Amino acid sequence: TVHGGNVHIRTIESGVPSLRCYAAESGKLRWSTATSPEMKKLFWLSDPAVAYGLAIAVFLELGDMNSHGVAAVDLETGKLRWKTYLVTGNTGIKTNNRYLLSTLHLGPPAVDSGEVYTSTGLSSVAALNAFSGEVKWVSTYPRLQFGDPRYGQAWSGYDLRLCTAKTLARGPLSPVVCGEMLIVAPKDCAAVIALERQSGNIRWQREFVDFRYIAGLAENGVLLCDDTVTALNVSTGAVSWEYALSEQSLFGQPVLSGGTLYLPTDRELQHVDARTGVLKSAMPWDPRVGPLGNLVLNGSHLVGIGSSV
Repeated sequence: TVHGGNVHIRTIESGVPSLRCYAAESGKLRWSTATSPEMKKLFWLSDPAVAYGLAIAVFLELGDMNSHGVAAVDLETGKLRWKTYLVTGNTGIKTNNRYLLSTLHLGPPAVDSGEVYTSTGLSSVAALNAFSGEVKWVSTYPRLQFGDPRYGQAWSGYDLRLCTAKTLARGPLSPVVCGEMLIVAPKDCAAVIALERQSGNIRWQREFVDFRYIAGLAENGVLLCDDTVTALNVSTGAVSWEYALSEQSLFGQPVLSGGTLYLPTDRELQHVDARTGVLKSAMPWDPRVGPLGNLVLNGSHLVGIGSSV
């Protein structure tokens, strides 16, 4: 997270996890949580959100039953301002008698109007006071569970490894704040869930929507992206429109700007009207560069990453 001329990230160096702050221009380390007694046992599950002079991130503390929570550190010094434990249990998706560690890479929390909203990494979503860490609510959901990745719960002749891989490929998605609603797509859940921000009550959920990324909000729709883009009505969860890439594959994280959804495929950069799902134009990739993904908008330019550039 880039803020105020600094880069705030989570790291693991020599087996020691930490949150760190670097000067953006020079790369000089400003502070690290690695030496803090209150935080040296924390394994950080997300990069930090930055707000109100704080860097706020999700953590896991290992134990016989893992503890998950959220902590905030001072943006200038890296000192702990508050630490809140939320839920305890086994981390990830249960597969037979093992747990696939699917939730060790979460998106940064969302922060709005003095409150923090985040997936916990353990079959729940939480809302906290951004200044004190006081818990407002914790809302749980049914966690995914696999049988044998090859055969499912019992011998059936079907190979379920592709389904498992698709589930684990979902990006580290942050909660999306939309008015009085919160849209989440946890990595240990088969659904997109809409919760009421005040209570944490589930308003609606749609299961088994095929997507890896959330591009953002357009009109009253949240855009879920993969080889098919699906716009779900924020209020009801109904499908507003769908757009298929037609024998192409989504190469990486798309970007939404000015009502246009920029979709990087393996062949071209597609410009899609984010309100209607209609293709506006397409630009083949320069063969010297190839396809780019993980797009970031910078003024009038899109910056992306390819396999060799």
